[in-house]
Amino acid sequence: MTSTARVLRTLILIPILGWCLTTGSVSAQQGGKLGEMDLPHSPIVINLSDASVQIIVTDSADPGFRWWPAVPDSPGSTDVAAFADGAAVVIARPALSDRETAARIRVEIVIGTEQSVSIVGDALDLEMESAHNDEPPQLDLDEAPATPVATTIDLQLTGSEISLSGVGAVVGTLESSTANFFETTGNHELTLRDSELRVAGHLGAITVEAEGADVIVEDAQGSIAAKGFGGSVDLRSTRGRIKIELVGANLHIHEAKVTGLVALTDSSANIRDTRYQKMSFKSVTSYIATSSCQGDQTIDFTGGSLTADSGTGAVIGTARDGARIDLADHRGDIKLNLQADSSTDLRMIAGDVNLTSHSAEVSVDGAKSLTTNLVDTWATLIGIEKLTSFQAHRSEVDLDLTATRERAVEIAVRAGSSVRVHLASPCRVQAKGLSASLASQVDVTGCELQLGRGTRWATRRARGIDGQPPIMLTAQVADSAELIVEGRP
Repeated sequence: MTSTARVLRTLILIPILGWCLTTGSVSAQQGGKLGEMDLPHSPIVINLSDASVQIIVTDSADPGFRWWPAVPDSPGSTDVAAFADGAAVVIARPALSDRETAARIRVEIVIGTEQSVSIVGDALDLEMESAHNDEPPQLDLDEAPATPVATTIDLQLTGSEISLSGVGAVVGTLESSTANFFETTGNHELTLRDSELRVAGHLGAITVEAEGADVIVEDAQGSIAAKGFGGSVDLRSTRGRIKIELVGANLHIHEAKVTGLVALTDSSANIRDTRYQKMSFKSVTSYIATSSCQGDQTIDFTGGSLTADSGTGAVIGTARDGARIDLADHRGDIKLNLQADSSTDLRMIAGDVNLTSHSAEVSVDGAKSLTTNLVDTWATLIGIEKLTSFQAHRSEVDLDLTATRERAVEIAVRAGSSVRVHLASPCRVQAKGLSASLASQVDVTGCELQLGRGTRWATRRARGIDGQPPIMLTAQVADSAELIVEGRP
C-alpha cells in the first residue's frame, strides 16, 4: 500500500461526530499498478464514469477498494478520490484541469452485506455479486415474500452495462442501459428509459416504470408491477400477483402462474401455457392471443380482439366498439355482453354460454347450453346441446337445433326479427302470437305445425328412428316478426 493510501486509511478511521473523512485522492501508477484504500462500514456512494466496476458483497473481508488503468500506460488521469458526505463515503474521480483528460479505469470494491450502496454515472461496466447466495424458498401464489435483510442498491446510470447476482433490493433509474439481475431478492423499484432489463430467479417484488424499454422476468416469485409506454414485457415461468399496464407495447407471458390485472392500450399480447387465478384483462384497441391457458378470467375490450384456444375456466366480460372475441376448444362457462358493433365466434365450447348482444354479430358452433338475448344482432347458432333461453329483438338469426338433446324447446321471436330454425324430424312447431295473420308470419316445412291454441296433433304417436318422441318447438312470435322452421330427417 502506498504512503498516501495509508494516510487516507488513517483519516477514514478518525471518529469525529461518528466519523469524517478528509478529501484525498490517489493515482494508480503507470504500468497498471494498483491504488488501494480501506473503507469504513458506512453507506457507499460511487460516482464514476468511463470505468469498469466490480463490487463484491461479503462479511468475510474488510470493506475496501482498489483501482488501476483499464489499459496499461494509457494517457489521462486515473485519480480516484474518497471523501465523507454526511454519513456516507463518496468514491469519485476528482475534477480535471482544462487540459487534462480521464483514462478509463477498473475498480474493485468490497462491501459488507448490510452496507447500502449508490452508484451514479455513465458508460460503466458494472458487476456486483454476493459471496453468499442461498437457494430461495418456494412460495404459494398468494403468499407475499418477506423482504430479506440484504444490501440495498441505488442505481442512477446512463449508457451502462450492469450485471447483479445474488444481491438485495435494487432501486433507481437506468437510461440507455442494459441490466441483468440473477438470483436477486427483495423489492426492486426501477425506472427504465430506452433500456433492457432481464431479471432471472428473483424472490420478492418487482416494480418497473418504463419508456421504450424491454423487460424480461424469468423464474420469479412474488409480485410484478410494470407500467410502460412502448417496448415490451416478457414474463417466463413466473409465479405471483401481476399488474401490467402498457401503451403501444408488446406483452408475452409463458408458462406462468399468475393472478391480477393486464391493461393494454394500442398494444398486443401473446399468452401461452399459463395458469390464471382470477385474472382480469382490460383492452383498448389491443390484440390478445392466448393458448392452453387455465383459470377464470374477466375481460373488458374496447376495440381490438381476444383470440383464445384450448383454454379452461370461466370467461366473463364485455366487448364494445368493434371488439372481437374468438374462443375455440374451450372448457368452461362463457358469459359475454356484446355492444356497439362488436362480435364473437365461439367454437367447441364445453360449457354453458350466456350471450347478451346489442348491435353485434354472434357465431356459436358447439356449446353445452346456450342462453341468448339478442337485440339488433345477426347470429348463427349451431351445435347447441341445450337451448336454455332464446330471445331475439330486431335481429336476424339462423338457429340450428339438430344437435339438441332436449325434446321441448321454447323461443321468443320479438318485433322486427327473422329467425330460421332447423330441427331434427320428427318435429312439431307450436306458434303463438296476437296477430291474426300469424299464418303468413310462420313458414314450417318438415315438421307438423299448430298455430295458436290447437287441440290435437295429427300424428299423436310419431317417433323418430331412435325411438324418441318428436321435438316440440314452442315459439312466441310478435306481430312484425318472422319464423321459418325446417325439419330435417
